[in-house]
Amino acid sequence: MRRLLQRFITLAPLLFPALERASVVQAQECRSGPVALSMRASVLLPKNSGIAGSVLGPGGVVVLWGAAGELFRVDGGVVSEGKLPDNSRPAGMAITADGLRFIDMIEGREYLRHADGTVVAGARVPLAMAQVIDEALWYHGAWYLGTRDLARRTFVLRRFDGTNAPELFRSPAADSVRNIQRYHLSPSSRGVLLTGTMAPFAVLRIDSEAPRIDTLSPVLQDASLAPLRDSLAQWRALPAVSLDCTLLLTLSDLTTDRRLLVRYGASDQVEQVTPLEAPLGLIARVPGEDAVLAARRAGELELVWYDWHWVREPTIATH
Repeated sequence: MRRLLQRFITLAPLLFPALERASVVQAQECRSGPVALSMRASVLLPKNSGIAGSVLGPGGVVVLWGAAGELFRVDGGVVSEGKLPDNSRPAGMAITADGLRFIDMIEGREYLRHADGTVVAGARVPLAMAQVIDEALWYHGAWYLGTRDLARRTFVLRRFDGTNAPELFRSPAADSVRNIQRYHLSPSSRGVLLTGTMAPFAVLRIDSEAPRIDTLSPVLQDASLAPLRDSLAQWRALPAVSLDCTLLLTLSDLTTDRRLLVRYGASDQVEQVTPLEAPLGLIARVPGEDAVLAARRAGELELVWYDWHWVREPTIATH
């Protein structure tokens, strides 16, 4: 396993043509070039940990929660355990100065867990009876909620500011409740990213300032993914990870250790698809750092931190 991962890291500058940032006094300009990844650290989680979700904070702090109320905090390589109230099922969490904020998907209510373990109930999300919360992302001072409208068989993205929850996006209606497309939510500097968990693995960007919805180039249009089209039912997508001017998307084969790392360029087009025979998936960018967090499972679940940086390509002299 480690040999596979080291091979992946060694080849990373070849696998992910990168984008270089302009100086802060100029408008941002992205151009092609390689990006290097190097493993910084890894932490093995307690045995039989059932992880339902995770959130990252400054300094590489990670908080993970389980379906049975388990709570894990990883800071400086040390794993500490806690507990949420019985029957709590967070749809998403945020690490704040006041404590952990989370939206409970069963009650549809916001909660704040203080450092001493006390939990205070907040506002309830105004949703109709047939609407359920799947996932929540704290972004720019508000909750972005991935919900399903069971009556209309659609996925709906809402923005909840503590009072109102207006609709930002609604998917086409599915032929059944079971087949409603679900989306992962993740942050980027240009808006909230929605990644379809199942084929066709659509990636959308919601610009809440405009508001505007941008649909990125379809993953499956890339010719290198043609062999997947006979086995799409067994593939799932992880949340898209934003690295400045590019996005990285992990596609995971549920039946094997096969993974595909898809890289989007600055023009929102798929520019590279890299196969990887290892149970590895990128989770999120570490806030305030040039680092990403990944999860891998070789027996027990392990968190891995990778530093990344843009690499300047050599200039070819002309005469």
